[in-house]
Amino acid sequence: MSSKIHLTFLSVFFALIPLILPAVCNEEMVFIISTEFQIGKIKHMVERAPEGVYVSVGGERSFRGICMTPHLTHAYLLDVSPKITRFNQLNIELLKAPNRKDYLHLRWEASYKDWKKFNPVLTKEDFEWWQKNVRDFGNMNYYTLPESLNRYQSYPEATRFIKMREKLAFIYQTLRQKETPDFPEKQFLESVTLKQVKALCKRLNLPMTITQKEWDWWTTHGKNKNLNDVKAWWDNPEEAVNLGQIVDYKTGNYLFDDALYQRLHHLSLNGQFTTMKIDLSDEAQLETFLSSLKKEKALISVLDLDNLYDEHYMGQGKYRKILDKFLPFGKEESLLIVMNNYKDYAGGQFQIYIGFTFENIRHWPTYFFLQSFFNTLPKPLFDLINGRVYEKEETPPYHYLLGG
Repeated sequence: MSSKIHLTFLSVFFALIPLILPAVCNEEMVFIISTEFQIGKIKHMVERAPEGVYVSVGGERSFRGICMTPHLTHAYLLDVSPKITRFNQLNIELLKAPNRKDYLHLRWEASYKDWKKFNPVLTKEDFEWWQKNVRDFGNMNYYTLPESLNRYQSYPEATRFIKMREKLAFIYQTLRQKETPDFPEKQFLESVTLKQVKALCKRLNLPMTITQKEWDWWTTHGKNKNLNDVKAWWDNPEEAVNLGQIVDYKTGNYLFDDALYQRLHHLSLNGQFTTMKIDLSDEAQLETFLSSLKKEKALISVLDLDNLYDEHYMGQGKYRKILDKFLPFGKEESLLIVMNNYKDYAGGQFQIYIGFTFENIRHWPTYFFLQSFFNTLPKPLFDLINGRVYEKEETPPYHYLLGG
């Protein structure tokens, strides 16, 4: 098979994948706060983007990206999810708070009375929705790590797990030394009851340091392997770590940086945010949005489509077509942000970010589809390519797509 025919076949095959595996949008899997607690890795990318508008999808992740971009004239927050759209609308109102301290109080602690006093536009229904979807960790799709880091600068669930496992391990080690040297530790940790713990402490002359509250948490959460973080901690004990002690979640985060907060604050006060519920894969809806950009004579500074190329969302074939529609609205130096979820560790999901200038995108070969690229990229290269920006005619390692 000639290389020309081979490449044509690959182009057709990759374009057909979205038809074979249709994209879906499961409202139950919407992450308002986002899983991307290290999106600060794009800071060096967006700081060099030209003046213009920021077009982004998602909830909290959009505000993180926007706050890091210094040369914005307007920000468009687009999403197909009503929940994401509502979060964006409410957060824009809260960002009118004069300083970061006041905003954080409104975000996490303030009563409805405080909300109403601050901004009469906000309703009781708005407050109750925010309480349920942003403040209530039990309602956040069982992935509380990002907002735990934002609010507490730690991961309380991991700390509790580690503390309880250490207390039980101490009892186990004493039991093993004095009575049952061959009893497996994991079996003990998973099966022992509070009644047995109390009896063992008494028999082994050990202090009983486990409270009823701690044990209630242990039985409902600490041993619930239906939760991704807990399963990771049990399957790989070295992953039982408080990620707040390890990862950088503050870079590019307006919740910790007064200057970045003020950037969002001014955009909010000056009416420079636009939120829109939109299905970008719908040609009519997309054309309506692009027509508004044309009418406003808007030039795109940053286009952040996250991982919409994934088959669970839009699919890579539709993604390429949509990207082509956006290119005329940017400069050569305008930037596309691409994200890929590439690793789960210690109960956390980790992403890589790659930037492409619009000039570079115009040089992409017809067979370059992002999902296929990430699927064929060797795992050791993910950490290495993270944060890379491709400009002009620079090429990512396309050859993996061709089987080499």
